[in-house]
Amino acid sequence: MKSAPEIKIHMQLMQKYATKVIAIGIAFFLADNSFAETSNLEKDCNAINLNSLAKPISNFFELNPKLSGPQVPLIASALTFRKNTCFLILSEFENSIGATAEILVIDSHTLVISEVSNHFAKPDKLRVAIGSPFHNGMPTENFYYVELNGSSAYEALKAGLAGVPISGFTGCVDYSNIKKTNNILQKPTGKTTWDPTPNRKWKIKFAEFSLKRGMTNEVDDMYSRQLDEDFSGYLKGSNKCVLKGGEKLTRGSVQPWSSFVTKYFSNSKWVNVDFDSQFLAYINPPPPPVDQVGNYKIYFRKNVQLDPEMASACWTEVANLGVGILTSPIISENNQQLGLGIYLEKDEQKSNFEGLACVDSVVKDSK
Repeated sequence: MKSAPEIKIHMQLMQKYATKVIAIGIAFFLADNSFAETSNLEKDCNAINLNSLAKPISNFFELNPKLSGPQVPLIASALTFRKNTCFLILSEFENSIGATAEILVIDSHTLVISEVSNHFAKPDKLRVAIGSPFHNGMPTENFYYVELNGSSAYEALKAGLAGVPISGFTGCVDYSNIKKTNNILQKPTGKTTWDPTPNRKWKIKFAEFSLKRGMTNEVDDMYSRQLDEDFSGYLKGSNKCVLKGGEKLTRGSVQPWSSFVTKYFSNSKWVNVDFDSQFLAYINPPPPPVDQVGNYKIYFRKNVQLDPEMASACWTEVANLGVGILTSPIISENNQQLGLGIYLEKDEQKSNFEGLACVDSVVKDSK
């Protein structure tokens, strides 16, 4: 994937046009500070000790309680330096993106934390490409192309500015019903004029993006390529979707597990988000060695399965053990237990997982 140019809001453009028009054409260009200044600022940012930020974070949320997130407290998880700005990524656990996050700006000298909007203008609207730049280890250009409004546009902008892959997309697929031999089928309504996907025939009717979306169910884990391949088939098995204002659609809910802000629409063209290098393994995880020994499936306890926040916390606990390679979530044969596929180097490593309170069982998978 080609590196994207630096992203920066063009302040003169923001002043010249109404914000409803501006945000669709956000300008991207390189920072104009000298290399020496940038280098020093970046060193100062990277030198911040995440473990020393509990008090500054607490102070920030006392002043901004609406940003504190749901029930799970957010702690310092990572730092990225972009556009001469030190971004602080908060999540449920250390060194993990997690399913719930917040992105802020931190002064590397005073450790004072502030909102991104104090440094970059909030867009009113923003067109973005949603998905992962890789599929089965190979680069892909198959994404959801959506227009976000208000707080969703701002949340997506924060993820892109910081170069962080956070899955926060929720959408409703647009369709019309047609009757065919006593059956009701869903027909696509055509794609948007700014969706570059060849031969696509559908579009998203309503889209939202939130850094605090959290985990979603397996049925909603629908990807754009699936709708391209079999629109009626996938839509038939989808969940109900609720539009803004309460209007309900009988089908069409999509909340993919890998739904990063991957591109922005700028100056009439799509520009790649330059993801921070520390997250590249998360975006495109390496495949397990073919001769790997000890292929295990880890199943969560039932109460954890029913609570997205508890499931997210358990997922992170497993990841933080630093053993094996995480693959996608799995469902057991009886469709009861949500789990993770883990490839371990040694059989005895399974005891590390069996000791977790959120884990129900560790089962060796047959090859």
